[in-house]
Amino acid sequence: MRPYRTEYRLWGVLTEAFMVGFCLAEYEYDHRGMVAGDLIWARRGFEYFNNTAPDVAIHLSVMLAMATAAAWSAHAVLVLCGVRIPAFRLTRLPVEAADYDDAMPPVEPTA
Repeated sequence: MRPYRTEYRLWGVLTEAFMVGFCLAEYEYDHRGMVAGDLIWARRGFEYFNNTAPDVAIHLSVMLAMATAAAWSAHAVLVLCGVRIPAFRLTRLPVEAADYDDAMPPVEPTA
């Protein structure tokens, strides 16, 4: 068993950051690489969609898998160091939730 709980928000943010980093690194160091080819294909209006789309999907899936694996390792280190992303709510709690108490009533001592 792992000594930490999975922090999915942190893992997601790190995955996105690693994905962007991998794409930028590959584009910067190889202007004829796959990311550059994907960008050129998108700029041309996705021509030859049936021929090119499967290659792009495979390329992005492999990069996403690498980013997810790298982010998992970074996530584990950060969680062990105590880093957490706080939760936020997009909706308000119901009015009834303010006075709801599911605690057990206090036990009166018997003499």
